[in-house]
Amino acid sequence: MLPNVLRSCSLYCMLMAFLILCGAAQFAYAEGAAGTPSATLPLSEVLRLYKENQAKTESKEIRPPLTASVSKLELSGRLLEGAIDVSAHVELAVLDVQGWVTVRLLRKDAAIRITKLPTIAGGVLAVVDGMLCFMTDKAGSYSFDFGFLSTAQVKGARRSAEIYYPSAALAVLKLRFDENLFALGNADRIEDGDGYALYPQTNRFEVLWDRNAKVAAATKQASARPPIEPVITSAHASVVSTLEGRRIFRVLYALQFEGARTIDFAIPSRHKLEKVFVNGASVPFRLTGRSLSLPVTPARAGDESAKVELLLTEEQGGYALSGRLDYSFPAASWNINDLYVTLHLPQVFNYQWEGGSLATINSAEETEYTQRIPTPGKSIYLHQQLLSSAATVRVAYTVDLTGSYYRAGAATARGPQMATPIDSANP
Repeated sequence: MLPNVLRSCSLYCMLMAFLILCGAAQFAYAEGAAGTPSATLPLSEVLRLYKENQAKTESKEIRPPLTASVSKLELSGRLLEGAIDVSAHVELAVLDVQGWVTVRLLRKDAAIRITKLPTIAGGVLAVVDGMLCFMTDKAGSYSFDFGFLSTAQVKGARRSAEIYYPSAALAVLKLRFDENLFALGNADRIEDGDGYALYPQTNRFEVLWDRNAKVAAATKQASARPPIEPVITSAHASVVSTLEGRRIFRVLYALQFEGARTIDFAIPSRHKLEKVFVNGASVPFRLTGRSLSLPVTPARAGDESAKVELLLTEEQGGYALSGRLDYSFPAASWNINDLYVTLHLPQVFNYQWEGGSLATINSAEETEYTQRIPTPGKSIYLHQQLLSSAATVRVAYTVDLTGSYYRAGAATARGPQMATPIDSANP
């Protein structure tokens, strides 16, 4: 109310000033220039002209009709036994920002499991009131991808799954699958290269697919056969020997089996078992004498593989100027197809293979262990096939005289003692 009164008073004062000036000008013309033409305007016309002039000078802010809009929702799905594995590509625009803006993308119910989320500059993805939403306080265009699983409802051989989204200018679901395993049951499907495209009905995708009858019969026949014989398809060992005479063993076994099994390991007498990992997780253990009995299950449901890693130590004792090193490894109750061993030995010696079940090879592939330790020094690569007992190797060593690791005069004065490392040699 008060601003309107002030505005009216201001308008009134300006109008009075305008009329006074007009009267003064008319009086001047009457005195100094008799007969000069003049015009007199009604008050209503003066007010109209004044309002038009004010309207031209005031700028009006034009706001968009929408705060935000999703322009594209492109889904790429792969049919599985009991779900659809979906990758989603989203393009949206935030047009007007008055604080934080929330853009709803996908209904997140019990059947939807998010598998991958991106990092978005200027925004964030979150679940709000049962919806996966994009939230930001900055206007602009955004493009990103995320992944999710849509769990199917199973009735006999028929599978069905629904994907609901609030709104998008363009929405499409492209499906890829093995036609030897599944048959798509949507009548409105459209062929799209090596797959099919589906378009939504009232912001909802409904996917229907059937399991191939031949595959179901083959699966039933496979379930009736006896389980496969457990085996260690490959084993990798890394041994770090320090100059102080301590050895650290890491032995990684790749297992293949069905169901739940137990595997036994015979630990060498001089070894101390420090840690046990099953599928990358540390597990408690107990030794019975020198035997370790370990229950194992596949890493994932429906899989037939698992990994076991043993961390062991051994006190070897110090080094002389020359000598022999004997290494032994745990024996497994399952057969091992291939065992690869890498010895990391002190740099100050030269080494020569002398014997054992393991033979030398030129190189070995990199192996990622759960227990990570540095691997300095010289490396020797070894290999053995088809193991049913403990693997062994003997390596001879002599001091390396090619560098500054060894001072002959000092060693002669002291007699044949220990080799001197480079970091303790005097200039």
